[in-house]
Amino acid sequence: MIRRYSLALTLTLWLVVVVSRLMFNGPILGFDYAIYQPDGANYTFRTLSFLYEYPLKAANEVSEWYALNGFKHNIIDPLTLLPENSPVWHLSAPRIVYPLLSLPFVAILGIPGMLVIPILALLGTFLIVHQISKALMRPELGLLFSIGIATSSSVSRWYVANLTDSLLAFLVGLVIVIEIKVKKLWLWIVMVSIIVLLASATRFSVPIFLSLGLGYLLIKEVPKAITLLLSGFLGGIPLLFFNSSSAIMPGSESDSLLRKVLDLPLQSIKVLMVESGQLVVLDRIFFFLVLFSLFCAFQLRNKVGILTIAVFIGVLTIGFINGTLGVNFRYQLPLIPFMAWSFIHYLKSISTSITR
Repeated sequence: MIRRYSLALTLTLWLVVVVSRLMFNGPILGFDYAIYQPDGANYTFRTLSFLYEYPLKAANEVSEWYALNGFKHNIIDPLTLLPENSPVWHLSAPRIVYPLLSLPFVAILGIPGMLVIPILALLGTFLIVHQISKALMRPELGLLFSIGIATSSSVSRWYVANLTDSLLAFLVGLVIVIEIKVKKLWLWIVMVSIIVLLASATRFSVPIFLSLGLGYLLIKEVPKAITLLLSGFLGGIPLLFFNSSSAIMPGSESDSLLRKVLDLPLQSIKVLMVESGQLVVLDRIFFFLVLFSLFCAFQLRNKVGILTIAVFIGVLTIGFINGTLGVNFRYQLPLIPFMAWSFIHYLKSISTSITR
């Protein structure tokens, strides 16, 4: 029965997460669980600036909206959103995909339309998990994993918000679907290249794809490795036209690039400890799901396990480069589809060996 209705149950989980998130958001235990995040103001301005002739009109509308609907940092000087004044324009300018995809929804719904793409990305992630479990003929395991992420406050916090993180996680997860479904190498190369370039224009993600490329190199699938390494480098080229050094530990603007590099190892340890501790305190079930999924990946020692570990290294690298403490798994969201891949694959192999 569960197998028969696994897709319907998966869609129900998605709907429950979305409705509960839209109904209950804002300050929780002193943390910002608002659906309109400070970073989201920049993406919202970008979308509105495409719709309006005058950028200042878009900036004023974002400022007024955040004053009524924001939580932390909700008072925004509209002039600071303009490219010539924005302190984070060099970071948000290359991230063009999310604002562009949001255009029709914002044109119809106004600023709440910025939530449509993240909500659809959450649906896409649930469907990727379902697709993985269907391909492995164990939909009940996919449903079990989906329940794990549906009950996670960290997942809903970052997926259903006006940010790029959920879209990036969905795009990275599509690599698994392509790997499972696409058998012709030339088509795999074309589709993955497009995904990598789209993801790179969604959020900084070069470490993920370079790490995945090295993973494919380890399993001796050289054409796929070259595809990911080359497209990963190409996707990172636009960053060279901006002040990319300020993206390394942005909380230390006054330090030189050399000082930041020297401080990176110690800061990385701090990031790992704080991130882990925050999950233990705020989202314990999800923390154990992450640990168990990584355990599954290490136990598999095959393509699935190696690629999952590769993505894990990639998302850790992104968090280390950023250096911000306590972002509650936000930069690690792209790991979730690969966690599901290892989780389902390992539990299937265990159950199969037991029933022999």
